[in-house]
Amino acid sequence: MSIKRNLIIKLLDDSDIVDFEENLLFREELLEDPEAIKFLLEIMRTDSHQRRGRARKMLLEFSDDSLPEISKVLSLQGANWRNEIVEIISTIASMSDQDKLPSIYQAIKLNVMPLLNDSDWIEHDFKNPVEIEYKSRVCDEAYMLCKYLLVPDFFDGDFLDLNEQYRNREISTFRSRIDQNLFS
Repeated sequence: MSIKRNLIIKLLDDSDIVDFEENLLFREELLEDPEAIKFLLEIMRTDSHQRRGRARKMLLEFSDDSLPEISKVLSLQGANWRNEIVEIISTIASMSDQDKLPSIYQAIKLNVMPLLNDSDWIEHDFKNPVEIEYKSRVCDEAYMLCKYLLVPDFFDGDFLDLNEQYRNREISTFRSRIDQNLFS
């Protein structure tokens, strides 16, 4: 195991670290390192629940420059996995300047666009069903991410209020506009 992998494991397992951004080792040795990103994604996919959660928290400290690397794993199987990665991308993108959002879209679109055809339902991991405000599919989440990146004042609640048939129509129209390079 490489030195960086060992460092990541050490930081993830250190319960005294609450905010990774404040950790000097993380900032100087791991932040924005593509290999660190790959390893954190691997941990999120395969490791214990606690370590996965902390790996996600660590990934959320990365800048929008990391999003092309993060978006590469959207092709892996599992609706919940793909949704989790879309959520990470959305969170990191939401911390970026609005004028950077179209360039973020351009950087990740090849990895995100196939999700617009993925109608798998996401099984939310909420302990209380009352917490589930909307049921969504992978394609819904991918659509909302793309729309946010291209139209920052997009309000996803209006889209989520639609039934499945109307959501499908919205996504299909959006895909057509992308195919015609109306959002290039």
